[in-house]
Amino acid sequence: MTSLTFEAYESPEAVAALEPVWRQLHADCTYPSVFNGFDFFMASTLAFPAPDSAPYVLVARDRENLVAIFPFQSAGMRRGGLRLRLLEYAAQWETDKPYPLIRRGYEPHAWRELARFLAANRKHWHLFDLVEMREGLTGLSELPRLFRLPRYWVRVRDDFSTPLVALDGSWEARWRAHPKMRKKVARMENAFGDRLRFEVRAGPDDWEACLTAYRVLEAKGWKAGSVGIGRDEPTLSFYRDLFSRLAVRDGLRFGLLFVDEALVAAEIAYVEGRTVYFAHGTYDEGYAKYSPGMVSTSLFLRHFHESDCLEGDYLAGFTGYLLPWADRVLPSHHLTVVRLCAPVLYVFVLKAFHRLLKRREKGGQVADGWMPSSWRQPR
Repeated sequence: MTSLTFEAYESPEAVAALEPVWRQLHADCTYPSVFNGFDFFMASTLAFPAPDSAPYVLVARDRENLVAIFPFQSAGMRRGGLRLRLLEYAAQWETDKPYPLIRRGYEPHAWRELARFLAANRKHWHLFDLVEMREGLTGLSELPRLFRLPRYWVRVRDDFSTPLVALDGSWEARWRAHPKMRKKVARMENAFGDRLRFEVRAGPDDWEACLTAYRVLEAKGWKAGSVGIGRDEPTLSFYRDLFSRLAVRDGLRFGLLFVDEALVAAEIAYVEGRTVYFAHGTYDEGYAKYSPGMVSTSLFLRHFHESDCLEGDYLAGFTGYLLPWADRVLPSHHLTVVRLCAPVLYVFVLKAFHRLLKRREKGGQVADGWMPSSWRQPR
């Protein structure tokens, strides 16, 4: 294959102009997901502007043909009194397993060309940090081979895992295989009879009312003010923008469980192609003895079993009760490339010196490993 040419887009306005080609490439990339789509990227970067950072979206072309979009940002960080540059995925808030858009047939070539470009443009980064790299994707295996000692040091750590559910099998078989699921649904049906109903809503005309109902329910429970869609105004603004974008493209679903007219549990999912991403759920704690959250999750899952979706993704960092429902659990990994230059080596030495001082003060052992424990701001 020929060498690729790269162009950097370094402002939200410049990135917005990429919308037509971004959508076209997304339809033909190796790993399309909601979270590397144009809508998610724009909604997240507009709602959560990171301090001392700017988009650094790299667009790779083979002559005139668009080959890849690497949706990165360049962020400043201070360590040991020095200012370092961190190259990482943009749109990291509320994301899940981000991955670049690479046209089918161009992996691993696009990764090799990216490594060549980054080596020639070292001023833009000291560390290259990629979170939640889904096991089995080409980038995870290719990057450690492309960035080698003595110029680079690569660290790969375990990251969050994801339960995946096959949706192309028989719902009856799944129903029989999970007696706890059956028991909880039956108990609520027996308690409320015809008063209990479950609805799935989608489309551009329903999302605002559904979001309002979801927020009201969420605010009654343990998530209020700490996690969830309505935890603060930037987060709520992000979801309003994202939902408005997804709804017009038939990519948003609400699952709503009612007793009479009272909403007792709610689910939110995104649909991309034939994959559904189960993203959010909440319930009325006044009905806790009936496990309404698990009941609505079960009924939502049944809805997608009866659709044309093939796989359900419960996202990385899932809650433990979902594990028995999974057909498989997908690991992911956190990959960091460190450019071994004078500023970075200074930070390493300073960190090692501080550990030595603590050891001498406490008479204890130095913690394993010599890389600073946190190179990046929490997501």
